[in-house]
Amino acid sequence: MAVKHLEKQVHQEEKVYDITSIIQILEAFNSQVQEGAALPSGNGIVHFCEHIVRELGQVQTPRDSVLIKTFKEDVAKVFQYLTEICESNSDIQEDIVTGCLKVLYSLIISPREPYEAVSVVLQFFDNSHIPRAVNWLLNNYEHSSDVALTRGFKVLCKWLQIIDFSTNLHIWIIEILNGLREKEKYDLLIDLSLEVIEPLFKRLVLPIYLPKVAPVVQRILTSIRHTPVVFHKIIGGVPGVLNILRQEKFLLWHQRIIQDLVDTFAALILTFPGYDSLYRDTELALAAFSTSPNFRMILDVPAWHAEITRNGINARVGLVNLGNTCYMNSVLQALVMTKQFSREILLFSNFLALLLHSSRPELTPRAVLHATRPPGFLPGYQQDSSEFLGHLLETLHEQEGQMRPKPLDEDVTMSEAAACLPPKSNNSLIQKTFGGKIAITYECINCGEKSTNTDTFRDISLSFPDEKTEMTQNYSVQDLLDYYCSSEKLDGANQYFCERCKRLCDGVRSIDITQAPQNLILTLKHFKYDQKYHVRAKLMHKVFHDESVALKVFTEDGYQQPATVKYILYAAVVHSGFSMDSGHYYTYAADQSCWYKFNDSFVNKCSVEDLHNLAPPNTPYILFYRMENPPEGAAACIAPEDTLPRLEELPGHLKEFIIKDNVSYCDEVKLEAQKRKSSMNVPRVPKNQRDSDDEPPPNNCGGNAISSYNGYII
Repeated sequence: MAVKHLEKQVHQEEKVYDITSIIQILEAFNSQVQEGAALPSGNGIVHFCEHIVRELGQVQTPRDSVLIKTFKEDVAKVFQYLTEICESNSDIQEDIVTGCLKVLYSLIISPREPYEAVSVVLQFFDNSHIPRAVNWLLNNYEHSSDVALTRGFKVLCKWLQIIDFSTNLHIWIIEILNGLREKEKYDLLIDLSLEVIEPLFKRLVLPIYLPKVAPVVQRILTSIRHTPVVFHKIIGGVPGVLNILRQEKFLLWHQRIIQDLVDTFAALILTFPGYDSLYRDTELALAAFSTSPNFRMILDVPAWHAEITRNGINARVGLVNLGNTCYMNSVLQALVMTKQFSREILLFSNFLALLLHSSRPELTPRAVLHATRPPGFLPGYQQDSSEFLGHLLETLHEQEGQMRPKPLDEDVTMSEAAACLPPKSNNSLIQKTFGGKIAITYECINCGEKSTNTDTFRDISLSFPDEKTEMTQNYSVQDLLDYYCSSEKLDGANQYFCERCKRLCDGVRSIDITQAPQNLILTLKHFKYDQKYHVRAKLMHKVFHDESVALKVFTEDGYQQPATVKYILYAAVVHSGFSMDSGHYYTYAADQSCWYKFNDSFVNKCSVEDLHNLAPPNTPYILFYRMENPPEGAAACIAPEDTLPRLEELPGHLKEFIIKDNVSYCDEVKLEAQKRKSSMNVPRVPKNQRDSDDEPPPNNCGGNAISSYNGYII
């Protein structure tokens, strides 16, 4: 009864969340124990401790610096009382600790984020027992989904940047990373690292945070050695951090930590060569320090990526991020999974053949980047994937025309690939695969005059209705497609010039699809232009990614009823971030009924539900649909089978190329295994001996670079 009475008191204080009230309840409990009151054991004690932890999670930390010290002492006092309850109930001590941990975990994965004082519960576990507790959370606890783990991990990292209530919080974070590595959740590890690395890195310049934050930052950086994307996310701030860490107050107390950071930065620059301009300021800052004799040994920790074989690691071939090139990688993977595109273009591309049939876990697409990079896309900067896609398709369209055979009466020699192209026409392979036609009609309200313009398109940009700007508004892709095709009134500042009236008039604009594309590309315009600040503000609308959409297709003469053409979703490029001018791109794509997530070098199997469950700031940006039932007469435009080309279907020269490269990769793996230990002691390479951005990767990257470049993409 006494415990139930105290639980009732806790609930009565539920809306106050006062640390003093919690202490008073614990003191009352302790007094009853001292007086020898009859207190029930077992579940009653466990539930009482769980209630205390739950209430502690709702107590806000004061922001007044004078009050913080007293508050930390009070939190420590609460933990001390809980510890005494555990020690005096040794027979149920494990149940109490497990119950408190479950409550803490439920709090950090809930939408309502708890306050940081509750992290003191983590001190129930000494450092040697933390791996076991993490293993239980990741493998046996019922609420261990990727979504829950992501939310909880981000909360723990946020707490690490605030007030230190738990002396071993950084150990918990590192062990969670280790546990995810052991479960081979490499894709989740990359996502989490990209989320937390920047705010943690910024805390390195504060002495109070350095000892706890530095080990986490170092573990993330040293464990991701197959792609520079995480390292490059913080590289711009490294010189400033190093210059601050040179101060005597840091070197005096944290010399070992600073030395490890210096060794880590120096080793990663050698691991990801070819970015001289990006590394220049960091190398100048590093010159003020001395690296350890075997500083590259700092990377001798288990990597978050297997280096031996793709089997069990990547479900398909990934693409190395060459410095903010996720905009290119995500689009290329979506195009490769476009079956008609792969079958039409594969004949001309070693690169596509490798993406489909290589044994390598990843390819390094340097030559592809040089051939496809649009004018104005500066190396190392974040770019727009939709803009890249438009440039890529237009360039392929133009280059196909240049490669087509000239008339036979001219004395020319054609390559095997060019000879296979059909005679020159306006209907290129790109246009056949993605092209459609629209008719835009303007009608003057004043005189009734109508004028119609026809045009071709390869993608459709879908805007959100202006009258529904609330961020909570939900849409489906079909909603946005119907809105695009609906009539728009042109009035006010949006009037159009009527040729008959010879002046600006109110009117109506309507868009009709007159030829349906074989593959429909839809770009969701998740942004609006901010006139005041001259930037694109991202819209956080929730969009349901319909697995099928319908398109009404009209005849150009307009006399027949529109036909309905259905499309099936097979790929989606997703933008992750709070601004359309920064963030990260990755792709979901399907081969038959099997879905994959392409995240630069990482490719794993997933389900279409993973795509449906996305929530802002992860928003669909480019959606790819294939025609479900092509209209009569269109069969010649598509492959006879709706599958990606198999290895045995490839032309002889491509099949031989793939087989030889796969054999070379096996040989490289064996050689790399022999050299791995000795390579860690290789002395630092002088700056002028490193590869430039225009050279292929070093030998220790294997033969995965697509390095031939003659100006043509195909």
